Amino acid sequence: MRPDIVQRLLDAIESIDTIEGFLTGVTIDGYLASNWHRRAVERELEILGEAFNHASRLDESLGDRIPSLRKSVDLRNRIAHGYQTMDDSIIWTIARENLPRLREQILAVLA
Repeated sequence: MRPDIVQRLLDAIESIDTIEGFLTGVTIDGYLASNWHRRAVERELEILGEAFNHASRLDESLGDRIPSLRKSVDLRNRIAHGYQTMDDSIIWTIARENLPRLREQILAVLA
């Protein structure tokens, strides 16, 4: 795999790890009440989506190997351009339930 693709996938993992760090010990109520936490998680989701966007342009087969890739890019676009319509509880669910599986998918591609 090309080094620039590997780097983008590592950037995605870093964003996942950063989000998990932001949310350590935080409940959904705490998340919803904290502008800082919401904005921090959204920013890392933007970075993750942008990393996937660049990687998938370099290797179109990544979408087949990382099923959530397209959804992550779409989420990035929604956060960036439709932020006023974001549902914070959906972002919470994505961060808590989907990102651990996404990390596993990325690691499988990198293996």
